[in-house]
Amino acid sequence: GLIVRKAVDFAGAEAASLWTFDPREGELTLAATALNENYDLESPPESVGGDVVGDVVVDQTALRRNGIHPNDPAAGDNGYHVKSLLAVPLVEEETAMGALVLANKRGRHPEFSPEDEELLQDVARQAVRALRTARQHEAEKKVEELDALLAVSREITATLDLDKVMQTIELIGKEVIPE
Repeated sequence: GLIVRKAVDFAGAEAASLWTFDPREGELTLAATALNENYDLESPPESVGGDVVGDVVVDQTALRRNGIHPNDPAAGDNGYHVKSLLAVPLVEEETAMGALVLANKRGRHPEFSPEDEELLQDVARQAVRALRTARQHEAEKKVEELDALLAVSREITATLDLDKVMQTIELIGKEVIPE
């Protein structure tokens, strides 16, 4: 949620959504949506960019549109009218990981500019690093759990002494699941 909150604030947009893409499954998932607390929205959206995010991820190119007509599919159909849209892909080592989408720029110049796009691309690069770190942390945690299971398995196959097996499980359980 922090990434989309920062993006929506930095750009002065009404809403932002972070979409993640799993290339193995070919699945695009809404990870988070944030609304700008400075604006009172009549019908706040659950997400923005759902109609364009697939193209942004597949093409790995940014999309900036201003003056979106209400009949345009990019305007959305959930009661929240998208008037301007800025979407950038999240790319790691030439692989699409998702996209960050902003909707409805506000302020004196209520259109997304090339500078807004550059700013959002910087935020997207930071998001890629954060997602990579989270994945690494998750992988390290799984390795620790597998090591613990392996130790328990070895103990069970090495002895038939139930008390010793239970002590080992308790000891290893405390290592994996801190109190």
